[in-house]
Amino acid sequence: MLKIIYPVPEKVPSNYARFIQIFNTCNSLANLGLKVEICCSFKKGNKKEDLEKFYGINFSPNLSIKSYPVIQVENLFNLKFSSSLIYKIKFVGDLLKEYKNNHAKKLIIYLRYPKLTSLFIFLKRWIDIFIIYEAHEIFSFKNKKLFEIERKLFEISDLIICITNELKNKIIANFETDFQKIHVIPDAVRDDWLNIKPEKEEYIFYAGSLKKWKGVDVLIKAMKYLPGEKLLIAGNGEESNYLQNIVKEENLQDRIKFLGYIPHTEIPKFLSKAKILVLPNVKEDTSVFTSPLKLFEYMAIGKPIVASDIPSLKEILKHEENAYLVKPGDPKALAEGIRKVLSDGKLRNKISLGAKKKVTNYTYSARAQKIKQLIEILIMR
Repeated sequence: MLKIIYPVPEKVPSNYARFIQIFNTCNSLANLGLKVEICCSFKKGNKKEDLEKFYGINFSPNLSIKSYPVIQVENLFNLKFSSSLIYKIKFVGDLLKEYKNNHAKKLIIYLRYPKLTSLFIFLKRWIDIFIIYEAHEIFSFKNKKLFEIERKLFEISDLIICITNELKNKIIANFETDFQKIHVIPDAVRDDWLNIKPEKEEYIFYAGSLKKWKGVDVLIKAMKYLPGEKLLIAGNGEESNYLQNIVKEENLQDRIKFLGYIPHTEIPKFLSKAKILVLPNVKEDTSVFTSPLKLFEYMAIGKPIVASDIPSLKEILKHEENAYLVKPGDPKALAEGIRKVLSDGKLRNKISLGAKKKVTNYTYSARAQKIKQLIEILIMR
């Protein structure tokens, strides 16, 4: 049986989307018969059963979770500090033991954290391992100091999985990497979410983190042009206070409600009651590469989607086929798009059904099957 080791040098459970994606992807791979081991750090008082409850997943018997120490201190003299040094030392020790016990078979390291690159460059010199890197963005675009780390990472990886074609093309254009080892597999939605039934439509809805590139400020300003409509915003983030101030400035307090953090397991009940689900991303920063979980979760519910017309989203969404696309960063254009979908029942039904049909190709089980196929080709070389 193949074994995949997935290092996660962070504390869990946590509500960040990356952890939702990691645990669902790993569990789906385990359901396909692969042996998968997640190496993470449990928050104090938590154990494997708590992760199952938090993420709403019944873990496969083939999925094991090992806890490693990560030092993390917050609000110490208004500073935050974290260190994964002890994690790395213990992880390397366990990996060497694993390799010694299974020397006839190569181990597969599934990597998502670029800062672990130096560790695996070292390990590759001493032991025979496959490294699969799942890329979600190019970090050196924001911090040039990370260029050398990413260059080495793309070089040593045996297989690179990108979440969008946009990201794949940027990697090929900016790094000397063998394009043949780069494959595109977008993010996904839980298979059971396809069975959620739509309910009475009550409001416009957005779910996700409140960051600048998410364009939630554009959605709030669009509400000025949609009298009588209500907007619910689920999520938190660095832009929270700024966004709430916009609501006050625009005098929209009676029509826009911030729900704050909603557990991921509770999101479906809000999606099912929405009139419109909105992806208002602006064309900058991480939006260039984004394959947001909420895109596929929106599609699974069978409700109409209004989204920004940006290349990364257009890899999945087609205008007036499974979504209504609008000019990014333009509140009036967004409002016009929402109004158009609300007023045109035929269009609303068409894009809802189109999204529901297409998303069957983007479940976690389908994603895991594609990854498994790539792994089987890799180990046969």
